[in-house]
Amino acid sequence: MTEPVQNVTNETLESIAANGMWADGLTFTPEVVQVARALLAALRGVAPAGVLPPELQEVVDTVRGGATVEITQIPGADGVLLSALTVKLNGAEPRPAVVVPAGWSPLGWLPFVWTYLTLAVQGYHVLAYTPRGLGTPGEVTTSQGFIDVAGEKDRATGIACWTTRRNCSGPVPSACSASPTVRG
Repeated sequence: MTEPVQNVTNETLESIAANGMWADGLTFTPEVVQVARALLAALRGVAPAGVLPPELQEVVDTVRGGATVEITQIPGADGVLLSALTVKLNGAEPRPAVVVPAGWSPLGWLPFVWTYLTLAVQGYHVLAYTPRGLGTPGEVTTSQGFIDVAGEKDRATGIACWTTRRNCSGPVPSACSASPTVRG
């Protein structure tokens, strides 16, 4: 159910700079969604040539060349699968890790892809995930389960996500080094 990737122009970026990322209510502007989808397609290596302006493509290329990027599902505390984007920097040296639960959005972590890329370029491993019950059916950024904001399941899931990634164990690919440095 993913929409086609549209070219991102300087006008698109200027619109976001001038108007921000939010439309009415708690929705994102179409330009933000357009850029996020194009960045994700480029990150996955499936974007048409020229879909991004050179300065954005350079950041994507830097991340792709220096990290393993995965779109995966990570198990919550009760086995509910959460959509996640992981960026694991290459190399054996310890790196700090950032765990980012996406906010209340039917798009999950998608609108924030640029932020995750800039964190990776700055030397951070990134684990971004869509909290339980959020997303749009058919979208890669959708998580299973029912919303449980700050409830028992939500807290347990957050701890499970962090523990799984921090220890780099379990059935999912790791998003951190063997001994991550955590900055608080």
